[in-house]
Amino acid sequence: METHKFIYVLKLLPEYQNKNNWTEETNKIISTHFNYLKKLKEDGQIILVGKTDYSADNPSNFGIVIFSATDPESAERFMNNDPAIQQKVMTSELHPFSHAL
Repeated sequence: METHKFIYVLKLLPEYQNKNNWTEETNKIISTHFNYLKKLKEDGQIILVGKTDYSADNPSNFGIVIFSATDPESAERFMNNDPAIQQKVMTSELHPFSHAL
């Protein structure tokens, strides 16, 4: 089955851009998010995960997840399974992606 590459961009909701606002629950969600992505990377479902490296409270920060999916609908389901999205700590935008090099 043919697959296509997609990227989703993650941004913390404004109230979480200041780490002083994080609760124990927020830390747990972020940890679950990280471990979820780590496992998918180890399983070969994710090509690359990363984030910008600004100061923690910089509103320009964002993360990316590059992965393969068979179609836009399955890509959207994949993205929406991310615990940080499900728990509404981060927002996300899905885009088709072409790997040039």
